[in-house]
Amino acid sequence: MRNFVSRTRLGFARLKDRLRDERGVVLVVVTAAMTSVTLFTGIVLDVGIVMEERRQIQNAVDAASLAAARAARDNPGTAVAVANQYLLLNGVDPADPSVSVTINQLYGTDQVEISVTAAIPTAFFRLANINSKDVTVRAVGEALPLGAGNYALVSLSKTACDAFLSFGNPTLNISGGGIMVNSDCPNYAANIYGNADITADSLDYYNEGAALVSGNAVTSPSPASVNTTVDDPLAGALPAPSLAVTSPDSAGTEAVPAMTTINSGGAVSLNPGVFWGGLNILGNTNVALNPGVYVVAGGDFETWGNGSITGTGVMIYITGSPGPADCGQVSMYGNRVLDFTPASSGDYKDITFWQDENCTADFQYHGNVTGVHGVIYTPGARFDLLGNVDLGGIQVISDTIKITGNTSINMNFTSYVGSTSDAKISLTE
Repeated sequence: MRNFVSRTRLGFARLKDRLRDERGVVLVVVTAAMTSVTLFTGIVLDVGIVMEERRQIQNAVDAASLAAARAARDNPGTAVAVANQYLLLNGVDPADPSVSVTINQLYGTDQVEISVTAAIPTAFFRLANINSKDVTVRAVGEALPLGAGNYALVSLSKTACDAFLSFGNPTLNISGGGIMVNSDCPNYAANIYGNADITADSLDYYNEGAALVSGNAVTSPSPASVNTTVDDPLAGALPAPSLAVTSPDSAGTEAVPAMTTINSGGAVSLNPGVFWGGLNILGNTNVALNPGVYVVAGGDFETWGNGSITGTGVMIYITGSPGPADCGQVSMYGNRVLDFTPASSGDYKDITFWQDENCTADFQYHGNVTGVHGVIYTPGARFDLLGNVDLGGIQVISDTIKITGNTSINMNFTSYVGSTSDAKISLTE
């Protein structure tokens, strides 16, 4: 028994000596582990600081690019100043020597790209002689078109080839507005050739389509792709005119349609209402349209000769009868002076011609016809322009558009149809 106790005491003594010898090793291991944890924590903190600073700079760049894009659209030439202002307001000082700012306007004036590189100070990385970390952020803001508000001519079709077509020797000068082509046709959405000469504020086409200028044709500016189409700003916005009231001047009735022909050679006054079977104004007759809505149902609206058509507060609506697709055609020819203006209020404010979307025959604006004011709206048909035309302050919103012939066309654009959506400023990148 005594020997067992002795051996046990001896074993405990040896264990104490071994533990005493290993305390130094444990201390080294624990110290190394704590150092590693401290370094790892420092690295995490530095990375977190850099990421947070990067996030704040990205927010500033996003805000600045959106504001600059809006400025570029609404006040050309101010985009850079607005970008710098918004960067400063959001904590990025373009004058700081540790910050590099690059601002570019892309694709004309509808997009603004901002890139910022900044040196972010570090803490624990300094132990490795890394005093700062460079980060670069970028954003592209885009100001989308204001409905049809920026465009004098809008081709609505999303698929038609030659949706905007111009050839021959036409010279088109648009003052104060541009052209927009929605089509995604690659061959080609906009096709301009021959000796066509087009000048406008812009000639835009949807970037899924393509534009071709060939032969001796010239445009100023060159066609430019944009990232969005222009939705029909009048779709669903206009109530269909009533067919309940027949004009007292109509030669036809709903039951027995007949073309109404005006060819007296003198002065004639017409009253609003439905003209069943069409309305034809010929010769040198001077026609005064009393205010109201003129519905041409189931027949053509034609003007020929050298007379005039005048009126204030007038809209002409083309539709079918008896079915909505049984439409006639609008044909305006000759040297006739057109001097009528749309209503300034009400359901049809600013609309001069509206061709039912079921009416697909070309809207023909030919000859030396002059002087319509307001919106020409033909969502289902081509607007066909030919002749030496001095257009009034108009805006054309059509399915497709064709401009041909040996023509000189001057168009004084008025933005009757403006913004149709608030979601007009966006980040594209």
